[in-house]
Amino acid sequence: MRVWLVQMNAEPEDKYGNLHKIHKYIDKASSSRIDLVAFPELAISGYVSGSKLYELAEPIPGPSTEHMIKKAENGKMYIVMGMPEIRDGSIYNSAPVFGPEGLIGIYRKHYLPEFASLDGFKYEEGRDFEPALDLRVFDTRFGKIGIEICYDAWHPEIARAQALQDAWLIVNISAAPIGAAGWFQLLARARALENIVWFAFVNQVGLQEGIPFGGGTCMVSHLSNIEQQASIGKDGKEEIVEYKIDNSAIFEKRLNLPFLKDVRPEVLKKVYEIARSIRG
Repeated sequence: MRVWLVQMNAEPEDKYGNLHKIHKYIDKASSSRIDLVAFPELAISGYVSGSKLYELAEPIPGPSTEHMIKKAENGKMYIVMGMPEIRDGSIYNSAPVFGPEGLIGIYRKHYLPEFASLDGFKYEEGRDFEPALDLRVFDTRFGKIGIEICYDAWHPEIARAQALQDAWLIVNISAAPIGAAGWFQLLARARALENIVWFAFVNQVGLQEGIPFGGGTCMVSHLSNIEQQASIGKDGKEEIVEYKIDNSAIFEKRLNLPFLKDVRPEVLKKVYEIARSIRG
C-alpha cells in the first residue's frame, strides 16, 4: 500500500479554498497511483472556525463528500479527511473514509478535549461537538484499517479495540499545536508497538488565528520506528509524507508477540468498573 500523509495548512473558515487544495492533492495522488491519502483533522474547515462551525458543517454524504466519493472511485484509492459533520441536529468532529466502492464509513471523534494544555493552548471542543461511541474498523482491499482523531490517541483503548478487530494500520488525523506535535509522535510509537500495527500521524501546520500548528506528520512501523516524517515545530511546512507499507510482517509478529491474544476481557471489564466509579 502506497500512502500519502498530507501535512496541510488549512485556512480557518475557508471551506472552498481548503477543498480546492485537497482536490489538487488527490488528483496528484491519483496520477502517482497512491493507494491511500490522508488529510488532517478538520482539514475542510480549519481547526479554529469558531462561530462559523455550523455554517461549515455538512451532512455525510453531502456536497463536499460527493466530490470525494467520485475522486476515490475514479482514482481507485482510499481517502481519509477531517471535517465538521452535522447529523440529527448535532455537530461531530468526523473523518469520512472513501474508497473505490464509495463511502465506506465515518469515524467520529470520541474524546473531546476541554482544558488548557501544558503549552498554554486552550481546547474547547466539548462546547461545539458531540462525542461519539463507535469503535469500528474499515474494510479495504488491503485489509482492515482503524481511524482516530487527535486527542483519541491519548486513550489507548481505541487503538487496542481496533487492533483486536484485525486493523493492521491506524491513521490518526490531528490538529496539534507546536508544543504537542512531539508528544503525538511519541504516542504514535507507543500505540504502534503495543498493538503491533502501522500507525500514521497526520497533522496540520501553519498559523490559525495566531495559533501555530506543529506538523510532525509521520509513519511509524509496528516496531515503533519512525520510518518517514515531515518537518516539525517552528520549521514545519506544508508537505507530503510518502511511504510504502505492507501487512505481511504484522500478522507474523502478532503470533510471535501475542500482545493482542493475551488481552484479558475480565481485566478490561475491571477497568470499565473503575472508570465508571470515578466518573460517578
